[in-house]
Amino acid sequence: MSGAAPEPITHVTVVVPARDEERLITRCLTSIAVAREHLRITHPTPVDVRVIVVLDRCSDGTEYAAQSAGVDVVSVDAGSVGAARRIGMTRALSNPTAHQTLSDQHAPVRPPARRHWLLSTDADSAVPVEWLRTHVELAAGGAQVVAGLVRPDDCTAPRVLSRWHAAHPIHLGHDQIYGANLGIRADTYLLVGGFPAVDTGEDRYLVNAARAIGARIVATDRGTVTTSGRLDGRAPAGFAAWLRQS
Repeated sequence: MSGAAPEPITHVTVVVPARDEERLITRCLTSIAVAREHLRITHPTPVDVRVIVVLDRCSDGTEYAAQSAGVDVVSVDAGSVGAARRIGMTRALSNPTAHQTLSDQHAPVRPPARRHWLLSTDADSAVPVEWLRTHVELAAGGAQVVAGLVRPDDCTAPRVLSRWHAAHPIHLGHDQIYGANLGIRADTYLLVGGFPAVDTGEDRYLVNAARAIGARIVATDRGTVTTSGRLDGRAPAGFAAWLRQS
């Protein structure tokens, strides 16, 4: 894809799918709040940041934890992480400023898709303080998709952790794709049809679809996300399965 110079990002929406993550989701949402404050303080122009948690068949206290964090919450019966991410993105695009209060005097203004950055992470993950700024800066530099890295947290068994790092060296220009650290400009997301409603691999599908239309994909080792090192993950063939096999 080619054309005019990229427009600056004015809106960011972070979509967090969750299934029974009451133990870890507060860590996730707190880390996003810290990254949002860092972006507010350090970025030269204002960027509106919204967080949407998609509760997929939750039966524990995840909903209460998410609501306590003051983010937007939607409950669904999707049964797959791909469908949950897709629903969250659809919500973001249909009303990106829905977090405005009823006392607001002006109707919400939907930002142009070319200025709206869609971000994905997971409820069992924690983003670094520079995460949002990294994505916004790379988008301003022309990225239409940003593929970031993840690393298992320190709770992972040392033997498993050492094998993981040996098999997944962190370097710039990597070819790894993780739904826990993936960003895409909204107009590109719409053009490729969004996340598919599948049990696993929705992140790779989205990036491959963007690559097929010539979108500029930037792989970065900045803003690496910490994710749970548990071996019993929610998605089949997901990150936990990768850890077990690494």
